[in-house]
Amino acid sequence: MKKKAFHKTKLSLSGSLTVEASFAFPIFLFAIFALISIFIFIDAEYEVEHAVFNAARHITSFGGLADVADDLFPDVDGMAERIIDETVIGTAVRQELDDEILKLVDGGTWGLSFSESKLFEDDRLSIVCSYTLRVPFLLFGGAIGIPIKHSMTYRYFNGHDVPLVLCEAEDESDDEDDENAEYVYITETGSVYHPNCNCTSIKLSVREMIIGSLSGARNSSGGKYNPCERCAKGAAPAVIYVTDSGDRYHFARDCSSLKRTVSKIKKSDAIEKGYRECRRCGG
Repeated sequence: MKKKAFHKTKLSLSGSLTVEASFAFPIFLFAIFALISIFIFIDAEYEVEHAVFNAARHITSFGGLADVADDLFPDVDGMAERIIDETVIGTAVRQELDDEILKLVDGGTWGLSFSESKLFEDDRLSIVCSYTLRVPFLLFGGAIGIPIKHSMTYRYFNGHDVPLVLCEAEDESDDEDDENAEYVYITETGSVYHPNCNCTSIKLSVREMIIGSLSGARNSSGGKYNPCERCAKGAAPAVIYVTDSGDRYHFARDCSSLKRTVSKIKKSDAIEKGYRECRRCGG
């Protein structure tokens, strides 16, 4: 009798485990497929944003167009102007995208709307890309439509490369007493003097970076970038600015932290004023 009861209990426990597994396994599959769908969405959104970024850089490299835009299109306005803007900008963006990404856009290549974009707006290019991303929901074979909008404004490059620091040549009219004087370079807000005018502390190498690639970015010392206390506030833009030798990222290209006002003075005067020698270029 006891053996039969034991056998019956064992069968009951085995059956309950089977029922629990039958409920847990679909939930596990649902979670896996949902996670895959999220990754597909993030990758597709990044690719479109990157395409807008590359198209903006390409278009604004022809800065001379901004100077002659009124001469090229003297009587173009209203609907005709919108058609030109959408055609030029849309073509530039679509050329940057693979067919696999465009398949995820509702409407395909023509599902990308640039109706709010402006080719010439106060010597700037303004791209607004709106679309609906259809992310496949793998568990049920359907797709979820998510509306997305990317906005980016770029200034046209006018062809003049203005260096951040100009190394001044020594004045030939210096007094004879100053001929053997050693000169260094200082900044308005700095506390060190620089023997080399090309020191990376005063001649910053500013480069653009897409906000999505910030987490994996490192400076020349291998350190991470932290937000600038002056300009990195509020919602982050699509494009940020960093320097190779710095440890801050900036929302504004004209942030005061990215500017240097450099003066050339005698080394003896710099020491007298309390400046210390720069560790980077002082040797």
